[in-house]
Amino acid sequence: MINIIFICTGNTCRSPMAEFIFKNISKESGIKISSAGLNTQMGLPIAENAALALKRLDIETTKFKSQKATNKLLKKATHIICMTKTQKLTLGKRENVYCMSDFGGEDIADPYGGDSEEYYKTALAIQAACGEIYKFLKENHSW
Repeated sequence: MINIIFICTGNTCRSPMAEFIFKNISKESGIKISSAGLNTQMGLPIAENAALALKRLDIETTKFKSQKATNKLLKKATHIICMTKTQKLTLGKRENVYCMSDFGGEDIADPYGGDSEEYYKTALAIQAACGEIYKFLKENHSW
Protein backbone atom coordinates (compact mmCIF):
# COMPACT_ATOMS: atom_id res chain seq x y z
CA MET A 1 0.00 0.00 0.00
CA ILE A 2 1.26 3.46 -0.89
CA ASN A 3 1.73 5.72 2.13
CA ILE A 4 2.64 9.34 1.33
CA ILE A 5 3.67 11.93 3.87
CA PHE A 6 4.05 15.56 2.83
CA ILE A 7 6.68 17.53 4.75
CA CYS A 8 7.14 21.23 5.39
CA THR A 9 8.48 23.27 8.29
CA GLY A 10 5.52 23.92 10.58
CA ASN A 11 2.81 21.58 9.27
CA THR A 12 0.20 24.34 9.32
CA CYS A 13 0.40 25.76 5.77
CA ARG A 14 2.01 23.92 2.85
CA SER A 15 2.05 20.28 3.89
CA PRO A 16 -1.57 20.25 5.14
CA MET A 17 -2.64 21.93 1.88
CA ALA A 18 -0.75 19.23 -0.03
CA GLU A 19 -2.37 16.53 2.12
CA PHE A 20 -5.92 17.77 1.45
CA ILE A 21 -5.27 18.50 -2.24
CA PHE A 22 -3.76 15.06 -2.80
CA LYS A 23 -6.62 13.37 -0.96
CA ASN A 24 -8.98 15.19 -3.31
CA ILE A 25 -7.02 14.15 -6.42
CA SER A 26 -6.54 10.53 -5.39
CA LYS A 27 -10.02 9.69 -4.11
CA GLU A 28 -10.73 5.96 -4.09
CA SER A 29 -7.11 5.04 -4.89
CA GLY A 30 -6.48 3.56 -1.44
CA ILE A 31 -3.39 5.73 -0.99
CA LYS A 32 -2.74 6.70 2.63
CA ILE A 33 -1.90 10.41 2.85
CA SER A 34 -0.69 12.50 5.76
CA SER A 35 1.57 15.45 6.52
CA ALA A 36 4.08 16.53 9.15
CA GLY A 37 6.49 19.32 10.00
CA LEU A 38 10.21 19.32 10.63
CA ASN A 39 9.93 22.04 13.27
CA THR A 40 6.46 22.23 14.72
CA GLN A 41 4.40 21.89 17.84
CA MET A 42 1.99 19.00 18.05
CA GLY A 43 -1.72 19.72 17.70
CA LEU A 44 -1.79 23.07 15.91
CA PRO A 45 -4.69 23.72 13.50
CA ILE A 46 -4.27 24.40 9.79
CA ALA A 47 -3.55 28.10 9.16
CA GLU A 48 -6.69 30.10 8.48
CA ASN A 49 -5.44 31.38 5.11
CA ALA A 50 -4.47 27.83 4.09
CA ALA A 51 -8.01 26.64 4.85
CA LEU A 52 -9.43 29.60 2.90
CA ALA A 53 -7.19 28.82 -0.09
CA LEU A 54 -8.40 25.22 -0.10
CA LYS A 55 -12.00 26.40 0.12
CA ARG A 56 -11.42 28.49 -3.03
CA LEU A 57 -10.37 25.22 -4.72
CA ASP A 58 -13.57 23.54 -3.44
CA ILE A 59 -11.56 21.30 -1.13
CA GLU A 60 -12.96 20.73 2.33
CA THR A 61 -10.64 20.57 5.30
CA THR A 62 -11.56 18.05 7.94
CA LYS A 63 -10.23 18.11 11.46
CA PHE A 64 -6.50 18.70 11.30
CA LYS A 65 -3.79 18.77 13.93
CA SER A 66 -0.11 19.34 13.19
CA GLN A 67 2.40 16.61 13.90
CA LYS A 68 6.16 16.36 13.99
CA ALA A 69 8.06 14.36 11.36
CA THR A 70 9.44 11.71 13.69
CA ASN A 71 11.59 8.78 12.58
CA LYS A 72 8.75 6.43 13.53
CA LEU A 73 6.32 8.31 11.28
CA LEU A 74 8.79 8.59 8.40
CA LYS A 75 9.61 4.86 8.50
CA LYS A 76 5.96 4.05 7.75
CA ALA A 77 5.96 6.15 4.57
CA THR A 78 6.61 4.71 1.13
CA HIS A 79 7.01 8.24 -0.27
CA ILE A 80 8.18 11.29 1.69
CA ILE A 81 7.56 14.46 -0.30
CA CYS A 82 9.12 17.72 0.91
CA MET A 83 8.14 21.22 -0.14
CA THR A 84 11.75 22.32 -0.70
CA LYS A 85 15.13 20.87 -1.61
CA THR A 86 16.49 22.09 1.74
CA GLN A 87 13.89 20.05 3.62
CA LYS A 88 14.77 17.03 1.48
CA LEU A 89 18.44 17.44 2.41
CA THR A 90 17.49 17.78 6.09
CA LEU A 91 16.02 14.28 6.01
CA GLY A 92 19.29 12.80 4.80
CA LYS A 93 19.92 10.08 2.29
CA ARG A 94 16.72 8.09 2.12
CA GLU A 95 15.69 6.45 -1.13
CA ASN A 96 12.03 7.37 -0.70
CA VAL A 97 12.45 11.14 -0.18
CA TYR A 98 11.37 13.51 -2.93
CA CYS A 99 10.90 17.23 -3.34
CA MET A 100 7.87 18.82 -4.98
CA SER A 101 10.21 20.26 -7.63
CA ASP A 102 11.24 16.69 -8.56
CA PHE A 103 7.85 16.47 -10.25
CA GLY A 104 8.19 19.69 -12.24
CA GLY A 105 8.12 23.31 -11.25
CA GLU A 106 10.00 24.82 -8.36
CA ASP A 107 10.21 24.51 -4.60
CA ILE A 108 6.99 25.50 -2.85
CA ALA A 109 7.73 28.76 -1.04
CA ASP A 110 6.36 29.23 2.47
CA PRO A 111 3.37 31.61 2.46
CA TYR A 112 3.53 32.00 6.26
CA GLY A 113 2.73 35.60 7.17
CA GLY A 114 1.39 36.36 3.70
CA ASP A 115 -2.11 37.41 2.75
CA SER A 116 -4.86 35.12 1.49
CA GLU A 117 -3.84 35.66 -2.13
CA GLU A 118 -0.30 34.46 -1.35
CA TYR A 119 -1.75 31.30 0.17
CA TYR A 120 -4.02 30.79 -2.84
CA LYS A 121 -1.06 31.04 -5.24
CA THR A 122 0.79 28.53 -3.07
CA ALA A 123 -2.22 26.19 -3.14
CA LEU A 124 -2.31 26.38 -6.95
CA ALA A 125 1.39 25.50 -7.16
CA ILE A 126 0.84 22.59 -4.77
CA GLN A 127 -2.17 21.44 -6.78
CA ALA A 128 -0.11 21.38 -9.99
CA ALA A 129 2.69 19.41 -8.32
CA CYS A 130 0.22 16.98 -6.73
CA GLY A 131 -1.27 16.29 -10.16
CA GLU A 132 2.19 15.33 -11.42
CA ILE A 133 2.86 13.19 -8.35
CA TYR A 134 -0.41 11.34 -8.91
CA LYS A 135 0.52 10.69 -12.57
CA PHE A 136 3.95 9.41 -11.48
CA LEU A 137 2.41 7.04 -8.94
CA LYS A 138 -0.21 5.80 -11.38
CA GLU A 139 2.48 5.02 -13.97
CA ASN A 140 4.85 3.35 -11.50
CA HIS A 141 2.58 1.59 -8.99
CA SER A 142 -0.63 -0.38 -9.02
CA TRP A 143 -3.42 0.04 -6.54
